[in-house]
Amino acid sequence: MRHIINKIVLATSLLFLAASCDNSDYEFDNLIPEWHHKVASIQDAPDGEVKLYDIDVESEMTFSVLRTGSDPFLAASVGLESMTQEELTTYNSQYMLVDPSYYTVEHTLSFDSGEAYKKVSAVFTAESVRKLKAQIATLEEGMSYCVALKISDIGNCSVYADKSYILRKVVITKPKLEITGNVESIESNPAAIDAAAYPEIELTLNMDTDNIWDFDCRVEYNPALVDQYNAKYGTSYQKLSADNVEIENADVTFVSGENAGQSIAKLKMKNPSSLGKYLIPIEVKHDIFIGDTYYLILDDEIHLREDMLYAPFHVGYDGKGLIGLIDDDPKTFWHTPYKDPYYYDEEYGHWFQIKFDRRLDHEMRIKYVTRNEPRTMPWTIQLWASTDDGITWESVVYLDNDKGAGLPGRNQSWESSVYAFPSKGVTNLRFCVLRIENKGNRDGKKERCGVYFNNGSNPACTGLIEFKIWAR
Repeated sequence: MRHIINKIVLATSLLFLAASCDNSDYEFDNLIPEWHHKVASIQDAPDGEVKLYDIDVESEMTFSVLRTGSDPFLAASVGLESMTQEELTTYNSQYMLVDPSYYTVEHTLSFDSGEAYKKVSAVFTAESVRKLKAQIATLEEGMSYCVALKISDIGNCSVYADKSYILRKVVITKPKLEITGNVESIESNPAAIDAAAYPEIELTLNMDTDNIWDFDCRVEYNPALVDQYNAKYGTSYQKLSADNVEIENADVTFVSGENAGQSIAKLKMKNPSSLGKYLIPIEVKHDIFIGDTYYLILDDEIHLREDMLYAPFHVGYDGKGLIGLIDDDPKTFWHTPYKDPYYYDEEYGHWFQIKFDRRLDHEMRIKYVTRNEPRTMPWTIQLWASTDDGITWESVVYLDNDKGAGLPGRNQSWESSVYAFPSKGVTNLRFCVLRIENKGNRDGKKERCGVYFNNGSNPACTGLIEFKIWAR
């Protein structure tokens, strides 16, 4: 019943309104306050930053003022002026007001009939930017210069109070030439690539502001940046020889009105003769503008998975098993048997094996970390390679500390030299520990893995915290 009554009331009201309009006894404008006929507001976010360029050109701070209201066909005007320092401080006490004499801007914004918005520009001369830069250098820590503008009603247009001002913290810089590639990479996390998988990487250049210049810039490999990067991030990347890096279309042209370079540079790389982890900084060079840097990593590390590993024994009473070798956790480790039934192979000792996802035919190196346990450090090791999935094996290298191999003591990291594979097309690698250094005995006797120590305790064994391999 209530629903029906509401419908009747609504219908009656509409009929009354229509009749009133027809008779011109009812003015629609009377429903809306006069102040709402013409309303102005600043469209942009009230707080932000403006970049002023420290080069011999003008810089602009731009924003939009909207004209709204119930009657878009009425002409309207609003005033535009700088805030005072006192007004600015009420918004942010760490802002210092930029003197309005440093820029030019329209102080009256007039909207013609039907004009919905105006683009406004505060224009700074190159000289005023230089002066402002000198002033910024004298500021106390935490303080910033700010352009602070407000619009106001000058008699015929209302202003929304909460959208009547705009604050822009001043940042003085130079235009930046940004470089990106078809392989996504950022400075703090460069992309690791394989030169064989990425024989060519396309590099595009863009300017970070509206370009008003005709100029050329150059894309270069800069190995000097490797040391700076290592110092900044605590890394230890190697440098590639310039002979391993080729850049096609290294000279890129920009034309006024276009933010993108007119050509695409192409980066081509060759695998270095030595295995390693190389950082490749590609830099944009220009005499005036800031040049971006694009970082890549050339890495031959084979990232091992548990399903790639095998050992002929299982040790359930110590360590984490084979996964302990590759989990990057210094608290976990792989261990060989030291309880009955123990395992020992007369030729291979205590060993584990790696099956590669693809055939390797060039060279390799390894790295391992020993445990902080006095009776587990490898004293003699041997690496074997197979080209037929483990049916036959060829020795890669035999390393014995009695012959000056330099294998580490406990709780140490060791990285091998680079070893050539004995045959092409290696599919499997076997890491064998033949003897360990028995620091538990007074004489430091070297024990064959699997053989009981001379004091009658558990058989000799070994353990490693981490294992890594680089191969090509």
